[in-house]
Amino acid sequence: MDVMGSSLAPRLVPDDLWKLVEPLLPRFETRPQGGGTAPVEDRAVFTAVVYMLTASPREATTCAEHNSQAA
Repeated sequence: MDVMGSSLAPRLVPDDLWKLVEPLLPRFETRPQGGGTAPVEDRAVFTAVVYMLTASPREATTCAEHNSQAA
């Protein structure tokens, strides 16, 4: 699901909401030993969470099934 590349992101997480949420999120810090996964854009992750919380059960299941098949 390309959340940030679609018109879905501004509808689910408008700029005013993002301004309230962004300061509450922890900052990404690199691990001293290196490695780990690359950081993901915070707004994209938050938009995906909002989508999953507001989607109908059918939409959420379809999205989760699609993502597991793509992996």
